[in-house]
Amino acid sequence: LYTELSQTAYNSENYLFTQNLLSEIQKYFLNLEQSSNYILEMTSEIDMIALFKALDIKLEIFADDFFEKLNQKGYSLKDTKYTIIDKDECEIC
Repeated sequence: LYTELSQTAYNSENYLFTQNLLSEIQKYFLNLEQSSNYILEMTSEIDMIALFKALDIKLEIFADDFFEKLNQKGYSLKDTKYTIIDKDECEIC
């Protein structure tokens, strides 16, 4: 997920926006350093994958998509102990 998002961030459609965003993040930390009593050490480039991890970015999978992906991979829920119910019928949902 992170690798694909990073590649998308640097593709031709998003490249300038990504570069501007990273520049603003670096400016923010330089400003933060000047406003504090600390001397900060930073790398010259921001690692997009590390940024995604720091933001705890996760893939949101809706139930329909999840079960469709399971089915495409050859998995079946019919032999499991779990029962799929509609969320409107769930008393604890």
